[in-house]
Amino acid sequence: MDEQKLSELYSRISKHSQYQLPALDIVGLVEGNMEIIHQHYERERLDFLLRKINVEGKRVLDIGGNTGYFSFELLNSGARSVAFYEGNEDHAEFVREAAELLNLSGKIKVHSQYFSFTDNDTHSEYDIVLLLNVLHHVGDDYGEKFRTISSAKSEIIRELIFASEKGEYVFFQLGFNWHGDRNMPLFANGTKSEMISFVQDGIKDYCDILHVGIAERDESSGTITYNEPTCWNIKRDDSIGEFLNRPLFILRNKFFA
Repeated sequence: MDEQKLSELYSRISKHSQYQLPALDIVGLVEGNMEIIHQHYERERLDFLLRKINVEGKRVLDIGGNTGYFSFELLNSGARSVAFYEGNEDHAEFVREAAELLNLSGKIKVHSQYFSFTDNDTHSEYDIVLLLNVLHHVGDDYGEKFRTISSAKSEIIRELIFASEKGEYVFFQLGFNWHGDRNMPLFANGTKSEMISFVQDGIKDYCDILHVGIAERDESSGTITYNEPTCWNIKRDDSIGEFLNRPLFILRNKFFA
């Protein structure tokens, strides 16, 4: 596998292609060959996690990891190992080959499949679970075809609780729209407060919410930083788009041993 092939894998078109920035070490390998079309504030979200959780020596489960930005960057920040699950075969191959080029194959175990939210064989094997912008695709990209938003919301909570049983911390983010379709909003008013209450009420018997990150834009520089909620940033801000209105959650399993 050479760098040109890695770029070609990244560029293959699919529903979620070029969704993440490549990890910095990968950009260094293929600089000039990789066309980066989208970014979803990966560095800013990672910064929030690293400010709140010491990842040194931690075992990571990355569910729906796309092209592996968070997996590679957490390893670069001192994580011990990553179990990477991705149902898109091209993305999984990209991560597998990038790991080989970076001599990280022994630290990343790539599973080219959708994560099973019913298989209990992996109970509490990890320290940190990444579950970023996956669950609002239930019944679309993966899982049972639910007929109603109410049923989908119940399944989102069930799967979030299931994932929380796999480790001590869950780094979680959820979209406002089921299937990513603005005509199927999960919350009546599309507010951060509604989403936070939904998560808090759904997981209260299983997890504590340790931190919530809210995106704030510096008007002078245009930079984005995730900070704890305030009376100002908790308000919906349509000027920054739907994605940046999605809160980041760091949850802790009440029963982790």
